[in-house]
Amino acid sequence: MPRIVLQRIDRDGWLRLTGKGNFRRDVVAAMRESMTWPGMEATEHFRTGKAYREGDVRDIHLLHRLLDMAELLEERAGLCQLTALGQKMLGPGRPGGGA
Repeated sequence: MPRIVLQRIDRDGWLRLTGKGNFRRDVVAAMRESMTWPGMEATEHFRTGKAYREGDVRDIHLLHRLLDMAELLEERAGLCQLTALGQKMLGPGRPGGGA
């Protein structure tokens, strides 16, 4: 899941955040679609078609904070960009990167 965030920011060059500095609903929806766990389909809280905020999905909120603390993201003026370290993580042969 961290790769999804890093790759999206790398692709777009930046990611717009909410006024509170959280991921926007479209980003949360893209990440949630990639998440799976046993019994997820039966979990009423994660119904298809419902829009979720970052705070509604604890794993995504924690991931955002971890990426920030690991200095892979830089946030300013309502935008989130990759740091040099974040870009390096997407390089060939790296855990978040290509082949």
